Amino acid sequence: MLLIGLVVFISASYGNDLRIVAKQWEQAPGYAAGVQISSLDWPTINAHGRIAFRGGVLDGSVYSSAIWAGTPPNLVPIVKQGDVAPGANPGEVFCNFSFLNPIVRPIVAEDNAVAFR
Repeated sequence: MLLIGLVVFISASYGNDLRIVAKQWEQAPGYAAGVQISSLDWPTINAHGRIAFRGGVLDGSVYSSAIWAGTPPNLVPIVKQGDVAPGANPGEVFCNFSFLNPIVRPIVAEDNAVAFR
């Protein structure tokens, strides 16, 4: 992750090709038009180029968070704040994934599976 002025983005190198993967204040992949990425952190990449990162999203004045994964430009949110946790009771949902919750970190395994703790 690089911080340049007020622009935060995640980049990845593919051979000699360096690409911006996600950028603060741009459209949040997998969200309705106009929903922006408000923060980015904990990027991870495996040897196959699959990326995962967590971040915040802003929909007007409503803040939430998610974890995205994929290979650029095909990033999708694999879990969003408020999603029901698999195997959980109704109403038991995922909470905050943003920088305010430092224990949640995505990991991309060599088989391309994505996990977070």
